[in-house]
Amino acid sequence: MTIRNEILNFGRTTFIFLLLLLLGDLYYVTLHWLYINHDDEPWHGILSALGNPEYFDNPVYSIEIDRGYAETYQYLKLAWSSVMSFCLLAKSRQALYLFWAIFFFYLLLDDFGQLHERMGNWFNAEMDYAPMYGLRAHDFGELTFIGIVAAAFLIGGILAYKYSTVSARKSSTILLGMTLALAFFGVGADLINIAIKPEGLKMALLSTTFLPGAIEDGGEMIVVSVICWFMYTLLWKSYASSIANRAT
Repeated sequence: MTIRNEILNFGRTTFIFLLLLLLGDLYYVTLHWLYINHDDEPWHGILSALGNPEYFDNPVYSIEIDRGYAETYQYLKLAWSSVMSFCLLAKSRQALYLFWAIFFFYLLLDDFGQLHERMGNWFNAEMDYAPMYGLRAHDFGELTFIGIVAAAFLIGGILAYKYSTVSARKSSTILLGMTLALAFFGVGADLINIAIKPEGLKMALLSTTFLPGAIEDGGEMIVVSVICWFMYTLLWKSYASSIANRAT
């Protein structure tokens, strides 16, 4: 196999990797939908004909449950993203890749350890927030903690940006856009869901208990998949550059 073909074949795997990540997201969203709707007709009758619909009566299938199957899949993608950032740091010595490695690892710790929920409780107890605008007092405690963490990462990101190359800055600008999308689904959509979540209503195919979670957590899953794919693509480019240098 020529070096050119090796580069092309490896490049095709980046698309396959993204496709597999998104198929994984679709799989867990589907399990979530079955968990929500397995007792509703006509789905209960269809599932009864295929097997036991009560099999899906388990909260681990929900994408909204902490440490369920979908959440564990998120842990894996964030861990991959952090490891790939460390690999890029080892190869390029760019401060921005250290920043992203730490950032993705923090997101993993926050999800797994429920840091913003725990710290939200602490800030709420200290600040004695009052519920308002449809949000709970605890939500304002979480927003306080998230704001402090965001400010710390913003300062770290600015410093890392200053001491990195143009290439690393361009990649980080794209990652910043993905991070803002993640914040929209992870924080913004979550607060909207809490404030206006309807009760007891039904749509033709999707129950309202399914749709908010699918938008919030499903959107989060897709964004993390794209981030993981992008980090893999950056590694591919680094690999392709090494191959090209060997050829010259």
